[in-house]
Amino acid sequence: MKCIFWNIRGIGNLETQIHLFHLIQTYKPDFLFLAEPLINFTDIPPWYWKKLHLHNNILNHHNNIPTLWCLWNNHQHITILLNTAQCLAFTFLDEGTPTYMAAIYASTLYMNRRKLWLDLTKLLTDHPGA
Repeated sequence: MKCIFWNIRGIGNLETQIHLFHLIQTYKPDFLFLAEPLINFTDIPPWYWKKLHLHNNILNHHNNIPTLWCLWNNHQHITILLNTAQCLAFTFLDEGTPTYMAAIYASTLYMNRRKLWLDLTKLLTDHPGA
């Protein structure tokens, strides 16, 4: 299984989209995580993701513009465990083995990071072995 996590700092411009396209074509990840896309997901045309074979997505909940996106191909069936402003966590089967994955985009404010730690602690408590 291959993953790419990129703090992209904006995916709205054509140059970044072309670079991401080449990155995906080269490494062919199963999962792509983009932090700080700085635009709405719907601002990227669906054909772009289909061309990259990234047909599914989860967006975190943070104000009106999500700060963390996860995209994946059709080969994975995931179950979302946590979807917050600072974390996306899910489980899926990898060659028959339950696998847990979390992508974190932590706040620079320590009070918000405390909430992240509480969320992660609860996640581990609710899902032993994660």
